[in-house]
Amino acid sequence: MVWKSWGAVFLLVFAVAAALLCSSDAADDVSVSFSKTPPRVSRSASAVFTFQVLHTNGSGPCQDCVITCKVDGERASECGRNNGTAVVMSMRYARLKDGNHTFAACAGRRRRRTTTCATYAWDVDTVAPTASVKVKAGAAGFTSGSNVSVLVSFSEPCPGGGGFTCNATYCHLSVYGPGRVEPSTLQVLRPALQYSVDVTISPDLLYGRLILVMAKGFCTDAAGHHFTRTANSTFTLRFDRRSDSMNIGSSIPEKLLQIEGATRVVEATNDDKDLRVYISFAEPVMNSSSEILAALTATDALLTPTNRSTLGNRRFGYLVKRTTNTAVVTVSCDGNSIISRQGTPVSSSDPYTFLYDNQRPSVKLATSTVRTSSHNIPVLIKFAKPVFNFTSSALQLVRAYTQRRYRRLIIWFRSTSPRTLLRTLQEIPTYRQIVWKFCSCIIVIDRDRDDGNFCGNRSIRHAADCHNILATGVRGHPEAVFLCRIRAITKSLGWSMEFHTITIISGSTNNR
Repeated sequence: MVWKSWGAVFLLVFAVAAALLCSSDAADDVSVSFSKTPPRVSRSASAVFTFQVLHTNGSGPCQDCVITCKVDGERASECGRNNGTAVVMSMRYARLKDGNHTFAACAGRRRRRTTTCATYAWDVDTVAPTASVKVKAGAAGFTSGSNVSVLVSFSEPCPGGGGFTCNATYCHLSVYGPGRVEPSTLQVLRPALQYSVDVTISPDLLYGRLILVMAKGFCTDAAGHHFTRTANSTFTLRFDRRSDSMNIGSSIPEKLLQIEGATRVVEATNDDKDLRVYISFAEPVMNSSSEILAALTATDALLTPTNRSTLGNRRFGYLVKRTTNTAVVTVSCDGNSIISRQGTPVSSSDPYTFLYDNQRPSVKLATSTVRTSSHNIPVLIKFAKPVFNFTSSALQLVRAYTQRRYRRLIIWFRSTSPRTLLRTLQEIPTYRQIVWKFCSCIIVIDRDRDDGNFCGNRSIRHAADCHNILATGVRGHPEAVFLCRIRAITKSLGWSMEFHTITIISGSTNNR
């Protein structure tokens, strides 16, 4: 039974040791408590924490505890060691960003693996609350309607001072211009953050603008900041009930033509290099260049966007690619698919038409007769199609000659004497001129004859020779020479008549 007694003793010793160990662990428990912390919502970017590390059994500060601190989940670092005299420890943090933050302070015995931690969460808010104002639907800042719905969106809740209020007595949204807020339409879309209210525009004006402005400092946020207006807290609303118009044109020069007594404007070109048409609007539109292209219709041509500046969606350019050498191109646009920035369809314009022709026009020259005695010769210039800027300077005289044809001269001589005939010729004031023409007649008529013109046995080739022969013959043998002349003329002309009756027909000379 001895072994049983020793076993009882062993059990008793083990129980006593366990009790002593448990009491030792209980005596080693510590607690961390904060004595100073920042507000739960702080308007400062810095924070100061003051805390104590004590034994839970009331024996005072932990003398050999290791204390670590960390902020926002960063790596913990030793922030203090209690040497038995320090009761309160302090930590300071600066340049904290706006948002949620968490501070943790942990303490534990050096020879123990267990630690005790205390945490504190707070928000840093250094920005004052504000609100943005904008229209709820449609083009930003433009409308053609009689009222619009306005959105008021706060950056953060601003409950202090009663928050946002809009009633029949007072509204924190003010309207400057021909309009007013309708308090009965106020809706809370997101509590303390977003509101909707209608603004009515005066029907007395066709166009104008309204300025919507938030009030100043009418509320505070949780951090104590007063409401502050920013650039987005003011909104300018332009209204225009006039219809937007458009115009289709190009850089093709205009020509004025008289057609059936009426002056008409014609636009034509033969150059397809960089040929463009432009769609211009009185006010900017909401459509893109490709959307407007879908609304365009062009005959005998293809259009492609130029992808250049649109002057604030006021002007759109398109390159014209021809499909034929000669075409009448007509460009039209469906205005119902073009929406102005006020939200209304654009009024359609007249189609734009121009002529493209790269074929040279043919031309014919003609006169009323191939022979004329007039010094002024009218020339008819007929083009196959209309031409522009044609003047007489476009005519070029490459090689031309005039044919001078003298009038017909008939002289009757009733004397049978050749001497009397010659005397009659001498009495004519223009005797030399008549003789010259008379001799020229012989030369012109017979210039292609091989035998020439003969007067007796002498050949006559020039007018001067004819005159000299005649003058010499008159002084020497006037009868023979003159009769020879008469015979030569009548023979060359094929006449048959008596010598006492002579018909003289003036001839022609060629001057080149």
